[in-house]
Amino acid sequence: MSEPEVSRCAKAKQDLRALSVAIDNYKNKTGSYPVAPEGLKQLLNPEPIIRKISKDPWRNDYKYTFPAKLNSLKGYDLYSFGVDGKDDMGKNDDIAVWKDFECNPSDKYRPYIILGILVTIFTLTFIGVYKLAKKIFIFIKK
Repeated sequence: MSEPEVSRCAKAKQDLRALSVAIDNYKNKTGSYPVAPEGLKQLLNPEPIIRKISKDPWRNDYKYTFPAKLNSLKGYDLYSFGVDGKDDMGKNDDIAVWKDFECNPSDKYRPYIILGILVTIFTLTFIGVYKLAKKIFIFIKK
C-alpha cells in the first residue's frame, strides 16, 4: 500500500471509530440503533449526535446496516469499501468496525520482528554468560 493509501486507510479507521461511538450514543439516547431508510442520517436529526457524516477517503459513503448481517459483535454493520471502492461485504480490503484491518501490511510483522530481536539478545547474552562461566571455572580449577 502506498503512503497516501496508508494515510487514507488510517483516516477511514478514525472515521469509523467516531461513527461507531455516535451510533452507540444514539442507541443509548433513543433505545434503538438508527434504521433504514435514513440510517446514519438519523445521527444528524432532530438533536445532532454528530456534526456531519463525511464520505470515506475514497469518496464513497460508509456502509451502515441494521440489524447486522456481517458483524456479530455489534448490532450493526459499519464499514468502508476501501481502496477498490467495491462492496466486499466487509472482507478483503474493506475497512470494518469489527475487523482489525492493518493499514500498513508491515505492521502485522512487527511482533515477529520484536520477537526475533529478543531471541537474538537472549542468545547472545546466554553465550556471553556461558563463555564467562567457562573462564571462571577454568580459573578456579587451576
